[in-house]
Amino acid sequence: MMTVALFLGFKTGLSERDCATLAAAALLHDLGVLHMDPAWSDPDHKVVGVQRKHLVAHPITAMLMVRDTGAYAKAAEVAVLEHHERMDGSGYPRGLAGADITPLGRILLLAEVVAAFYEKYEDMPAQRLSLVLRLNHRKFPAALVACILPLLQEEVARESSLMPLGNDAPRQIDLLAEAFSCWNSLKAAVPGGAKPSPESAFAFADARLLALQKTLLESGAHPQQQGELMTQLEGDAIGLAEVALVGREALWQLRSILNACHRRWPLLPDRSTPEDAAVADWCDWAIRKL
Repeated sequence: MMTVALFLGFKTGLSERDCATLAAAALLHDLGVLHMDPAWSDPDHKVVGVQRKHLVAHPITAMLMVRDTGAYAKAAEVAVLEHHERMDGSGYPRGLAGADITPLGRILLLAEVVAAFYEKYEDMPAQRLSLVLRLNHRKFPAALVACILPLLQEEVARESSLMPLGNDAPRQIDLLAEAFSCWNSLKAAVPGGAKPSPESAFAFADARLLALQKTLLESGAHPQQQGELMTQLEGDAIGLAEVALVGREALWQLRSILNACHRRWPLLPDRSTPEDAAVADWCDWAIRKL
């Protein structure tokens, strides 16, 4: 984490003092995990709904722990707080976007993703990471991503030839198609009339699902396009591997939408409005299927 962060700091011309602050923030960014529910360390335990508050709180806890030492610059505290923010405002804990995230925070949020992929995945981490950065280009700082992607290309080619994927693709295509179809049906059943508030769970879910479909269409990986694409890629190890990874990333995005709905609107299960009921029903589907 610190090595990747410093690489990005050097590439963007940070001063020696700022790099020292960045290094400290990178080393300390996950202190808050020490205070999370131990269930989070169990890979077989699926944490959903309000239980995810521990995840959202850990950057705040880490920032407070760094502050309590009295040993680090304010910029380090803020960067630690921001290491799960995203450029499009979809991150946490404050939902900051773009220029509202500090330069050190932007470096930290990308370095955290890079380090996480190599820690989490033994198979094809470079290709997985490259794909996620490209598919989620609105979430990450473009200038910093441009420093990372070229480093991944040689490894991507090597990984794909050695470990071709594709067997999961048909199931992923079916799940994605069902997710979008389910939402479209629930959305169509909501009575017309008052327009949902832009701050509502309904507007959020609709916007995020539409954005995901747009991204998949732009990359040629929408369920409507996948059948023909799979035929065209027969025998192409790199192409098949990328299709499978696109599907995995898209399903992760669906889980992210589910988790965000539970986190931001904990009263959704009450179904107090037709719009809330539609979102709650889609979330119930996602919990069962994903």
